[in-house]
Amino acid sequence: FGQNLIAAPSTILKGLTERLDVNCTYFLDNTTNISSITSISISHWESSHFQELASVDTFNGISSSLSAANFIISGHIDGYGYLNLTWNTSSAVHRGVYQCNVRGLDATGHPVTLFTTVNVTGVNLEPQLTSQASCELIGGNLVQVDDADEYDFVHGLIRQYSVSVDYRIHFFVIGGSQDGDAEHWYYPHSNESLEYYRWAPDYPIDNPVANCLTLWRYYDWNMTNIDCDRDQKNYPISFMCEVEI
Repeated sequence: FGQNLIAAPSTILKGLTERLDVNCTYFLDNTTNISSITSISISHWESSHFQELASVDTFNGISSSLSAANFIISGHIDGYGYLNLTWNTSSAVHRGVYQCNVRGLDATGHPVTLFTTVNVTGVNLEPQLTSQASCELIGGNLVQVDDADEYDFVHGLIRQYSVSVDYRIHFFVIGGSQDGDAEHWYYPHSNESLEYYRWAPDYPIDNPVANCLTLWRYYDWNMTNIDCDRDQKNYPISFMCEVEI
């Protein structure tokens, strides 16, 4: 009984976790400091302070500063109280410390505030791992380019996509990881060696960190190997899957 704050999941995978629930519940019993609840709020730590995300109180009901487009809120106060926040898109899910504040009155009518926190940790997966996991969700893998005909087909699709759908994409991750050095690559899902390469000038880079095999717009979508952890702010990275039908 008393105050309970739960976040599920407690660890989010950037780009993959599509839902986060944060729930604060307060039950009244003879062991709690609060005899009547007036409000419950949930906040998120922002740089130097907790920023309130949503609240429910006995006078105004539910209120929130968040966009309803990717967020669901529910709450109620009647004998006991709860407030539940649900983010339902991967771009809206945020790690960090969440705090629940329960305000009310004690048995003598004096105001009481109780709080508890929960930490949602995050894992930034390499674009290659994130992309492969996303492909597996639809029953496929990152595309394999096994010969010139397949390269020409993939090249045509990517050029069309980059012109008509999303011109911001600079890299497309495809299947392939280094096998010890930049001259030897294999497909992790099948353990088969790559037999066809279409390297851009001055590639591949002999650097074990540059383990993402990509097609890069700058080199007319020829093969390059890049650092999987590179900043995507100015050079967004996408990926291509293949699914057997």
